[in-house]
Amino acid sequence: HEISNMLNGEGISHIALDAKSEEKEALVISKAGMESAITLSTSMAGRGTDIKLSSQSKELGGLAVIGTDLFESSRVDKQLKGRAGRQGDPGSSQFFCSLDDFIVGNLSKDDKEALIEESSRIDNDDISTPRIIGYMLKAQENREKYFYKQRQKTALKDDIIAPHRKKFYEER
Repeated sequence: HEISNMLNGEGISHIALDAKSEEKEALVISKAGMESAITLSTSMAGRGTDIKLSSQSKELGGLAVIGTDLFESSRVDKQLKGRAGRQGDPGSSQFFCSLDDFIVGNLSKDDKEALIEESSRIDNDDISTPRIIGYMLKAQENREKYFYKQRQKTALKDDIIAPHRKKFYEER
């Protein structure tokens, strides 16, 4: 909502999606390749929908995907980046991350301190150095490991409960 409010404040026409109405949103996403179309969406919106570029959009550089933060999984980021430049069409992607973003909290204390120190050495806002990108990927990897461990715990609990569930259903 924050970005939508900022665009409204500047008088910039856009459509904001939130992955609640798949049919409506698929239609909107399919038109995201038209010249001057601005579509704000979650990572889930428009999955499986082909975005056709107008000839004017192609001439202007194609679809630009802008991520305002990194997701918990680098796989999701790659899927979003892949929306631009499909099937030989022109396109670009740019993702942003702040040291205050949730994903950075998935770094160890030492890594977070090293990231802050590394970013403070850079004079401009473009901190896309290989080391900084490495820390962002590490933060995502740490989060993915956390989810993997949670799935393992759930599977273990299910294995423990399964015989009891089976016995319960047999007696029922």
